[in-house]
Amino acid sequence: MLNCDIGAIVAGLNREQAGAVTAGIDRPVLVLAGAGCGKTTVLTRRIAYLAGTFCPGPNILALTFTRAAAREMAQRVAAFPQTGGAAGLPLVTTFHAFCLRLLLSPGGGAPMYSLLGYPRRPRLVSERLRLQMIARASTRDERTALCASVLELSAMLSRRAVLSRKNPSTEPNAEAALRDIECRYSGAKKELGLWDFSDFVTGAIELFDAHPSAARTFASHFHAVLVDEFQDTNPAQMQILQRLLVPGVPLFAVGDDDQAIYGFQGADRAAVLDFGARFPGAEILKLQTNYRSTPAILSAANRIFRAKPRIFRKVLVAGRPADAASSARRAVTKTVLDSDDDMVRYLVSAVRRLVSEDGVPMSDIAILFRLNQTLDRIGPMFAAGLGSCERLPHMLTVHGSKGREFDTVFLCDLEEGVFPKKQANSARGSWRQKVADLLGISGGDDGEMGEEKRLFYVGVTRAKRVLHLVSVRRKMLYGRTRTCAPSRFVRLV
Repeated sequence: MLNCDIGAIVAGLNREQAGAVTAGIDRPVLVLAGAGCGKTTVLTRRIAYLAGTFCPGPNILALTFTRAAAREMAQRVAAFPQTGGAAGLPLVTTFHAFCLRLLLSPGGGAPMYSLLGYPRRPRLVSERLRLQMIARASTRDERTALCASVLELSAMLSRRAVLSRKNPSTEPNAEAALRDIECRYSGAKKELGLWDFSDFVTGAIELFDAHPSAARTFASHFHAVLVDEFQDTNPAQMQILQRLLVPGVPLFAVGDDDQAIYGFQGADRAAVLDFGARFPGAEILKLQTNYRSTPAILSAANRIFRAKPRIFRKVLVAGRPADAASSARRAVTKTVLDSDDDMVRYLVSAVRRLVSEDGVPMSDIAILFRLNQTLDRIGPMFAAGLGSCERLPHMLTVHGSKGREFDTVFLCDLEEGVFPKKQANSARGSWRQKVADLLGISGGDDGEMGEEKRLFYVGVTRAKRVLHLVSVRRKMLYGRTRTCAPSRFVRLV
């Protein structure tokens, strides 16, 4: 044992959390962490536990997806005696930053990126230049064959870059066109010494495959690997993990397949669903005690996935009792209004009442939208409705709200064809589905509709005390007023 007071590390944790922190190191561990159940707390204390019982802090690698999450984790980790000060800090970073660190590390007297044929240090290509280069690397006929604008083609290439397999298409001409464009664009980047973010990961994979001894010398420094938000990994990132996880290097992954909402960016929640098959002998644990929301909110959230297989189904229970003030208010309400104008008036009135009568701080109120378009339209109308009020509630898309929490949440855009979006109901003949087929992307067991449902779950679980579900009958969409029915998701809760 290196330096471990296990009692101090697990102090204040519930039984599920303590069990996850001290789980066996002789097997891969997946922790299915329900919303608000202390995922980051468990992850950071697991790092301290590993540093105290298994290997020194500098030999531990923790990977996450955003710099903000990496900074928060690193700050928490530094507070433990096992990982702070003279003990030496673990490397807590993003997948992309880790791969860049590998590419910049020395190999045979020169940076490893030079082994891939790049003469200069990697420089990120700007989004504007990327689009210009893709336009030059493609012809009008190719874009027509792919039914894609330059912007859509850029998104297709981004997703293609993170897939582990580029399956032959049922449309050989379209597959050939995409492959040719990708080849021309990659050649142009290499000539100019420019990289996309995805190139850091694919470049690291290429190093492991083409120059395994050099890459392994760098990777062998890490004796334990942890992954945050495991449901957001894409196939390319999984390839990096598989190259790091040589025998004797334990994996500890934390994630929530119910919050897998980035499939459109190439994330594949099969990393969670297939964990036991991918990592034989794995242990799967659950965190189900929620310290964010009241029992009524959690009851609504649990109903969304009540039909899931038992092994992955989480039943969230409240870690704290509801106080008298929140018990006096209806925890979940459903409101159907006639138009967007009526919705603005309703929101302004409700927010004023929350602040003046219930004493809820404006900063603890959120209005969430499925569409950027609605947010952009409603935002100025709402500010005008509040008049000279200096502060406004948070106004976010549901995607932008992930990882955050608020006393009161107004979840809007809950119209059929908006949330869930219309494309989620489309037949397999849609151009989006053809693109998915072209890229070899499996829709999984529930495809786009499943991702919309998980996004709804994310919106519901942002609320600590009160959740308002808001729909309109007549909605302005892309310059036209359309008649809408309430979303099918409203009936779930």
